[in-house]
Amino acid sequence: MRLAIAIVGFCAGLSGSLALGAVSAASPSDAPTPGTYRVTATVKGAPSKVSDECMSADEIAELFALRPMPGDCVMARDQIGGGRIDLARSCRSGAQVRSASISGSYSPTAFDATTSSRLPELPEPLEIRLRGQRTGDCEAD
Repeated sequence: MRLAIAIVGFCAGLSGSLALGAVSAASPSDAPTPGTYRVTATVKGAPSKVSDECMSADEIAELFALRPMPGDCVMARDQIGGGRIDLARSCRSGAQVRSASISGSYSPTAFDATTSSRLPELPEPLEIRLRGQRTGDCEAD
């Protein structure tokens, strides 16, 4: 699951913390189950990247973790639960505004979400779609 965590972390870094001040520090009861996932990451204008990744309980918890939101940020949407995630915020730094969002669905065996980041230095939003399907338990090292 390192690809998905890396992408969500990357988008988080673009405007602070993508967990965006999530509503709960604990993973929802319907969060993805630890195990191996076939993850497909798609960025507009680039080929999709597919990988099989082990996702631990700690990594799942990190995706749903409550994080502090910098004082210059405002939440626009803040909902996690019932198999849906819909978070968005914007942060101001002087005259520049950066925004990030993640919207999609998840279940104990799958997820499908799109992250979007708007940065002053990019001509259009950076959008990444992450899809994952649990394929089994993680292999022992």
